Amino acid sequence: MADARVAAPALMIAMNKGAFGRLPPDLKQVIDANFGLEFSLMLARRSDTSETARKPTLASSAQHKIVPLDAAQRAEIARRVRPVVDEWIADVGRQGHDGRALNDRARVLVRARSGAAG
Repeated sequence: MADARVAAPALMIAMNKGAFGRLPPDLKQVIDANFGLEFSLMLARRSDTSETARKPTLASSAQHKIVPLDAAQRAEIARRVRPVVDEWIADVGRQGHDGRALNDRARVLVRARSGAAG
């Protein structure tokens, strides 16, 4: 197991925009009231807590080995993932949003909340 939080960016709740648009206003209000930033942060905290709690168990198991990644390895992962991020930014741009700004803002928020490199 690599000591890299590769699943962290995938923590999200998504709904098809068209399906959401077809919901009656009262159901939209329920979703908006219960699945916003605070809910997302609660899920992220649970994920972080779970990961932190499980690492020592995995590290002490003969069946698992945690492989720490050095800066060069992390940079290589970032280089390989970059085309996917660029594709997402372009796709979001085609939808009329500033994908670069959204990505940059997400990275700032991750760094601010975790102390991790963006």
